[in-house]
Amino acid sequence: MKALLAAALLVGLAGPDYEKMLAEAKYSLAEAVDKGLKEAKDGVVIKVQLEKEKGRVIYTMDIAQGDKILEVNLDVKDGSVVERKTENDDKSGVAKAAKVGLKQAIEASLKKSEGKAVSAEIKLKAGKPEVEVHVFKEGKLTGVTVDGEKGDVTGSKEIKQGPKKPGIMGIQGEAVEGGVQIRSVMKDFPAEKAGLKADDIVTAVNGKKVKNVDELRGILAEAGEGSKVKVEYKRGDKVAEVAVTLAAVPEEDEEEGEEEEEGGK
Repeated sequence: MKALLAAALLVGLAGPDYEKMLAEAKYSLAEAVDKGLKEAKDGVVIKVQLEKEKGRVIYTMDIAQGDKILEVNLDVKDGSVVERKTENDDKSGVAKAAKVGLKQAIEASLKKSEGKAVSAEIKLKAGKPEVEVHVFKEGKLTGVTVDGEKGDVTGSKEIKQGPKKPGIMGIQGEAVEGGVQIRSVMKDFPAEKAGLKADDIVTAVNGKKVKNVDELRGILAEAGEGSKVKVEYKRGDKVAEVAVTLAAVPEEDEEEGEEEEEGGK
């Protein structure tokens, strides 16, 4: 049985409300990096961002420790640890290449663009480290790039916060008792990369229980492309959780209304 991709999945969503989130924060993004490293004791912070999860505003950061990632989430009001967990994700190449820490890059970007930093991430571009820092001021978001070897600002541009694409994991599924059972996993999509398999039963996403396909689709669509969500699932008698970075709806689906099997998300 086939049906057009649910219209709700294709609706653009507003970007994060940074103004409200920053109003709650009692310390800066750069200070969050220091607090995260103190909690981790060792490693390199390769990503930090301000976000809202389960109704709570937090700083969440990924800290590379060898071939693992330690995710540390801190309350923006008092710096207390909301969550700490280790994931299998090898970012050692990024960590080794970077000669400039995120805190230094954030401070450099704020000299270039006034405002408050809301996210920063080290990436490899053509094999060279580059830091992208997002700075928010008066409703505008600016992306500042910093050389990951020298610490110099190399560019800046305004980031449009208009509609963002809904997120998908890349699975076909159906409602069963306790959640949504995966029938198949699409090759090279986030679910496959995160290790999810056919017959796994998705029970919750970001703490929200999932009862049917529409609920799962709605949660992923709201999270949006590029968001990291925490997927709770059952595999036989085992209950586990995995982080999945969502992909966008393929362009052909948006532009041509391509048909999918019912339950695609």
